Amino acid sequence: MQSSLSKISLFLSEFMKDALLYARYCGVSPFRDVGSSGSYKLVIESHAIEKGLSLPRPRKLFGRAKISYIVGELRRTTRGNSNFSVQMAAGALLGYKQLHVEQAVSDPILVDIEAALRDATHQKELISNPGTRIITPEHPGGESVLEARFSCRMFDQYRVPRADIEKIVSAAQRAPSQCNRQATKVYVFQSRSKIERLLELQGGAAGFGHLVNNLAIVSSELSAWGGAQQRNQPYVDGGLFSLAFLLACQERGYVACPLNLAVRHRVEHEIRSVGGIPAGERLIMMIAFGKPVSDESIRAAASPRRPLSEVLVVE
Repeated sequence: MQSSLSKISLFLSEFMKDALLYARYCGVSPFRDVGSSGSYKLVIESHAIEKGLSLPRPRKLFGRAKISYIVGELRRTTRGNSNFSVQMAAGALLGYKQLHVEQAVSDPILVDIEAALRDATHQKELISNPGTRIITPEHPGGESVLEARFSCRMFDQYRVPRADIEKIVSAAQRAPSQCNRQATKVYVFQSRSKIERLLELQGGAAGFGHLVNNLAIVSSELSAWGGAQQRNQPYVDGGLFSLAFLLACQERGYVACPLNLAVRHRVEHEIRSVGGIPAGERLIMMIAFGKPVSDESIRAAASPRRPLSEVLVVE
């Protein structure tokens, strides 16, 4: 009895420390590092514009509020934003401007973009791409499978055969797993009505969800893990498996787009209900996958990478 109470106490203590740590340092905390969180915010909003530009048919003047925010931040680059976040913001604005110039659209917000780009003191050195990159068979985007991987939002209406799905999942199973538990599960949906409902709950596939005919949900069985110290391991194992799934798609001539499941418990419960996923599994992510459009080049979000100096620490 005492052992059980001790374990329960440890669970409560560790999860409470997680909550306090997150509340102290997350991007919306009143105690956060404003410079650091602002830089991440600029990256997030810029990537939202990149994603809009990578859709099959971007809406005219989409994301006005995000554009206004990015323009304002680009004019205040001295407020702690890194060169990387400024580069991404400038590229997104340039791509947005080019799209509307091609469509002969005129609007005051485009004048603001022009002024912000003109006033950016590091414009020439920072703007290396216009928010998107073009993927073609002749220019796949990289030499290795990892370098060539990109998030595709331009799918052909093709249902991946079960045999190919099995090959993809079999390859993804080579991902490392703590103590070889292999507690990750994959649910694949090809019914339009079910996919539409699942993507509606996920909330991040507007503009291309109607093209998705193959949708995977990756989950992890909680019964595989024990002890408060393993509380994050389902996400670690599930994340490694998900990356292996994405690379396996790429290797076999398919494309994919990971879709986050940063949702509340109520929405996660609805997703499990629609997908027939047991309550004892935590959802890791959704992955839309399939064949890319075959009659045109694919636009993908540029998604530049941070310089190694911001990522690598060697002691």
